[in-house]
Amino acid sequence: MAGMTWLHLSDWHQRGKDFDRDVVLDALIEDIRNRTYIHADLAKLDFLIFSGDVAFSGQANEYKKARKYLFAPSLKITGLNRNRLFIVPGNHDLDREEFNYIPDEIKQPFTTEKQVQTWLTDDKNRNHMLKPFAAYEQFVREYTGQEQPAYSYIRRFLVDGIRVALLGLNSALMCGRNKHANGEVNDQSHLFVGEPQLYKPLKQVIQAQVRIAVLHHPFEWLAEFDRDRVENRLRRECHFILCGHQHKPNISVERGMVGDCVIIPAGASYDTRVARNPRHTNSYNFVHLDFEKAQGTIYLRRWSDSRDRWVEDIDSHEGGMVQFPLPDSLRNIAPSSVPSIPNNVYILKSPSENFLEEVQGYITEAQKCVQAASAPFNTDENITQKQFKKAIRLLNMTNVHMQHLRKLLDAFSPLPTVVASQNQNIIYQLDIIAEQIDDHLIPCLRNSRLPREDIWEKFKPVKDALNKFGILIPAQKAP
Repeated sequence: MAGMTWLHLSDWHQRGKDFDRDVVLDALIEDIRNRTYIHADLAKLDFLIFSGDVAFSGQANEYKKARKYLFAPSLKITGLNRNRLFIVPGNHDLDREEFNYIPDEIKQPFTTEKQVQTWLTDDKNRNHMLKPFAAYEQFVREYTGQEQPAYSYIRRFLVDGIRVALLGLNSALMCGRNKHANGEVNDQSHLFVGEPQLYKPLKQVIQAQVRIAVLHHPFEWLAEFDRDRVENRLRRECHFILCGHQHKPNISVERGMVGDCVIIPAGASYDTRVARNPRHTNSYNFVHLDFEKAQGTIYLRRWSDSRDRWVEDIDSHEGGMVQFPLPDSLRNIAPSSVPSIPNNVYILKSPSENFLEEVQGYITEAQKCVQAASAPFNTDENITQKQFKKAIRLLNMTNVHMQHLRKLLDAFSPLPTVVASQNQNIIYQLDIIAEQIDDHLIPCLRNSRLPREDIWEKFKPVKDALNKFGILIPAQKAP
């Protein structure tokens, strides 16, 4: 059955030592581990979304704790690699002590699109905006490989042949500025995402078959001048919009002139053990998409303090689950199929066979380069600066081989059937390889202070993408 499944957590608010948090966390990990008791469709998870507020006050020590106690166990029990964990920042992920060191012009809420464009389209200005997210940015970059996690960021991958793109956005850039006379912060209707954050990224993900936008705040928290543009663009270009912040689970199927999408806010994974308002009880969800039935299901989970475990959230919806129709553009979606090739197709050498051999040659050479580049990081020996530089040269050479492969695909006509039927997926894998090398691996190698195991981990997506070519472009068997 063609399908896709993700786990959606949000609003963890990591602080210091907290016995109540430990109790809820232990039960959360156990609930995720036993997810097949909820439904068999949850056995295989494809990625994990965290929609903001990892920390409580944006401090580095809070992220270390969240990594150790929340994310590492969650990835282990779901069988996911770090590159399948996607995190966006929330209002608790900025360090408000940094407000003392930012320009006065950005200490008050913006009121015009011109201000947003001025501060987001200029690199120096944007860096001032992102300064309060420094600890968050360092944590996410080093842990998941997201290169600019405090701003718009794209992650692309294949799920059983289906091209998926995640677009992360920062809706907390203006948090903490608007205050009442008594000093109490009131962010609602004073925040912005900014059209510059999503204008180019939305164009870059247009080839993805499933497009998911993730931001922390629901649209009603944005200033009216920003909400009109941002909400309309995201609803028009994305199939799903995931958010958090309000500590209440929900789902909204939007159909109309603006767009056809599904909006899924998550509750807080942890606020307090016993909620001050029962509507804000700790909660999270799983989402499963069944492309054959054109139907999705959200499985709602909530913390029950009286039972000391996570249970079906029947308070939010009868049965603790909601089924919904997929957006129309996903109704005919299907994984690409690779046609079988009889062993005796190529009796004599042909242009097509020569083409396929050349393609395989580029793939093989790229695999050799990546293998040689990664080898030093899988040993206990000290790594020299010379080895770091050599690894970068080998990765650049990998990109060269992939560029040659792309040119070959563009130049050869007609493409062999086995390649033509997979052309979009091949191009998509080439994009993933280029993104992983240019945006993740090479910057990582230039930062030689990173732990060896973290660097080794970042090679895996490139190796996986190269290995997928063996399915997309199968080698020809000798006659």
